[in-house]
Formats: sequence, structure tokens, C-alpha cells
Amino acid sequence: MNELSEPGSSTLSAAAADAISAAIVGGDLAPGSRLAIRDLSAELGIGPTPVREALTSLAGRGLVVAYGQRGFRVAQISRQDLADLILVRNAIETGALREAIARGGADWEAEVAAALQRLKYFSANPPASVEERVASFERLNLGFHKALLAGCGSPRLIAMADDLHRQAERYRNLMLRLRDVSPNVYDEHRELADLALARDADGACAWLAEHNQITLRLIYDNAAIAD
Repeated sequence: MNELSEPGSSTLSAAAADAISAAIVGGDLAPGSRLAIRDLSAELGIGPTPVREALTSLAGRGLVVAYGQRGFRVAQISRQDLADLILVRNAIETGALREAIARGGADWEAEVAAALQRLKYFSANPPASVEERVASFERLNLGFHKALLAGCGSPRLIAMADDLHRQAERYRNLMLRLRDVSPNVYDEHRELADLALARDADGACAWLAEHNQITLRLIYDNAAIAD
């Protein structure tokens, strides 16, 4: 994690949360590892109060677990946790998608089509290094799903979907270490876009729910790692 500058306390807390979150999602902070406020404060170059606020915020987002007076640890990963995360994601995202399909206009359609086109270009021109491929895929994948749900018109639904997507990112990073980035990411998303733009809410929501199961199957059903 990089040392942070000294803006206001609330800004420092948010920046610390971003830095710690990125370290957890990227695997620099291992599941179950202790998060010592003093060590994080020294590493980030800020006082302990914004760090504690950041850890409390991340606990509410499912990336950190608070143990009362015993401090904080990085949340563990497991098949059960991922299955629960997918269950909640499907409830939130399919609800938002139904609203987007019902309410989205020409601008929404154009944004979905543009996000899909970026995935198509990525599939045809993937970066050479694995790290660049993973980073580019994550950015474009998030962009596509944000565009897809943006038409729902609900800031709360969008914020909840973004947060759940972030929680799932560390599982996707594990999945991508096991299989690299599929060259067919465009095809994997094109059908969803086609269903949504055709205003087929049932078909699009069923496809999205199935799409969200891919990470669990690739990590756990193939016994790639232990529960």
C-alpha cells in the first residue's frame, strides 16, 4: 500500500479504506490475516483514527471482520461465503436489471452497446502480460455490468451492486489465477446484452444469475482449492 497524503480526516478515512480494500482484493493482505491499526497507520502515513474508521467501514462491506477488543482481520474466503455472496448479488442485480430493462432509454442502450464493444476489442487484442490482462478485464467487466444496471435509476441499488461486485473481485482474482482471462469474454457477455436490449427481462435475469455462478464453479467445483 502507498503512503497517503494529509487531507481532512474523513478524506483520509475514505482513502485508507480504498488502499486497504485494494490490498485485500489484490491478495496483498491474505484472508484471515490480522490488521493491526498501528502497523497500517505507519504504512499509510496517517493517524490511527482514520485507519480504525476505514477498517470499521470495510467490516460493514464484508471485506474485514471486527473482533471487538481483539481488533480486525481480513475476512476469510470459502465456498459458503462465495455462495452467499452470489445469492445476494443475484437478488440485487437481477432486481436492478429488471428495472433497467423497464426504464432504460436510448442513452442506456448506447452505454451498454459501447461497454460490450470495449469487451469485444479486448477479446481480439488482449494485453501480453497476465497482470495487464487481469487488470484490463476487471476494469472492462465492471464497466459493462455498471452500464447494464445504470438504467435502473436507483442510486441505492447501483451502490449496493458496486459494493457486492467489489467483494466478489478477490474471488475473481483467484479464479483468474487458475484459468487466466478467457478469450471468449466478449461472447460470454454478448448474449446478456442482447437479451437486455431486446427487453427480455426474464431471459436476461436468468442469464445473469447463471453468469454469476461461473466463479464458484471454476474455483470450488473443480476442487482447485480447498474449502
